[in-house]
Amino acid sequence: MALFHVRMDVDIPRDLDPALREETIAREKAYSQD
Repeated sequence: MALFHVRMDVDIPRDLDPALREETIAREKAYSQD
């Protein structure tokens, strides 16, 4: 099994709706851990 170290910088707009921001972060986290 190979292990990889990944760094990703994300710049989320400050004026994004907080609910949409949380939903997007949760969805991307689940996707990246799959």
